[in-house]
Amino acid sequence: MTAAALLQPILFLAPALLLWALLALGRYPGEGVVARLARRSPRLRARRSPPVSRRAPALPARRPRSLLACSLAGRAPPPGAQPRW
Repeated sequence: MTAAALLQPILFLAPALLLWALLALGRYPGEGVVARLARRSPRLRARRSPPVSRRAPALPARRPRSLLACSLAGRAPPPGAQPRW
């Protein structure tokens, strides 16, 4: 085997092995960033304005055929009906 063939699996697994080693040593990557964000988030929440709610536009009146189709679409099959598979 060539050196490149041996090096490729090692380079592929290096990030996972590094993360495993850090977690095994009790180090948690990004822990300081999360702690900083948790400390400053109450101030940010107090300054935000409430979101503006938008209503959907009114739907036009439906035709009689579509009313019938909508009412039939929500019904379950009759109790005695068996599916044919």
